[in-house]
Amino acid sequence: MSGKSTMIFKLKGLAIFSVICAHMADLPDTADAANTFCANFVKSIGCLGVPVFLLISGYLFVKSTDRPFLAFWKNKAKTILLPWLLWASIIYAYVSLRHGGNGVLAWAKFVIGVDTPFYYLTSLCILYLIYFTQKRNTVFIAVTAAISVVMNLATACFYDTLAQFVNPFLNPVNWMVYFAAGMFIAQRRDLESIGKQLYKKRFVLLGAAVLIFAAVLIWGDYLAYWKPYSLPVFAVVFLLTAAFCCETNGGAKRDFWILAGEYSFAVYLLHSPVASIVLNLKNRLDLWPLTLAAPAAVFLFMVAAVFFIDRISEKLAVAKIVKPMIGIR
Repeated sequence: MSGKSTMIFKLKGLAIFSVICAHMADLPDTADAANTFCANFVKSIGCLGVPVFLLISGYLFVKSTDRPFLAFWKNKAKTILLPWLLWASIIYAYVSLRHGGNGVLAWAKFVIGVDTPFYYLTSLCILYLIYFTQKRNTVFIAVTAAISVVMNLATACFYDTLAQFVNPFLNPVNWMVYFAAGMFIAQRRDLESIGKQLYKKRFVLLGAAVLIFAAVLIWGDYLAYWKPYSLPVFAVVFLLTAAFCCETNGGAKRDFWILAGEYSFAVYLLHSPVASIVLNLKNRLDLWPLTLAAPAAVFLFMVAAVFFIDRISEKLAVAKIVKPMIGIR
């Protein structure tokens, strides 16, 4: 597990499940009230994954050994840029064959994340650049986090207006607060010790999270990245998740979440075509149990598929080639 704590892998496993939920929540216009309620629940789960990934990335950015600029990006070229470019291009070709459209500009937009899930990687790389020389500068981190909070509130209140000037998903200022939070934690504590303290208050946090989700869903709304109440909700849910992820008793269930975390980047890169196919099938049937079950089915399938690829590549002695190509580290 490359020296990372099991807690971080569990967090990443839960985060990639959330990302899949985000891509499985769309409904047909004919959906009834029960199905809409279930879809709102799935959407609410789906908006938690990217903030968690960014927080973990900021945390590890500070905790990792310092490298010169070129050495840092040489490593990222192998572990992020290469598999990102490869699979974004393959998925773009798949989408083009199904729906038409081609050209260098359309491909570039697809790769950087214009209306695609790859906005996360574009934003992450920009955040690495912004904080590269400032990752231990507490004042800079605090100021940029505060600016990000203001930008998040502005995006929540004036989404349509701001979206005319910059894509909110590709605006790194919107994501700074999560990355900065991870760096701030890393400067002072480690996630394991925080999680162990939070574990003692897990039922209080669970109660708060349940009440928040219930209030939002009963109101007929759903959690999203940019709503006035989003940031405090994300904070409560992250603390709850950290509390349960630090629990150290063994068991197959927890081992699975560690495995899912290890494969999270590969699942992120590969899941879109599978999610799209399952989503279309689900929406043809338009049944609320499928709205709840489909994300879990895609998640389990993708973890199993990546596990299978990983093991087969080991057996065939091609792991050194295959693993970097699909994002297994």
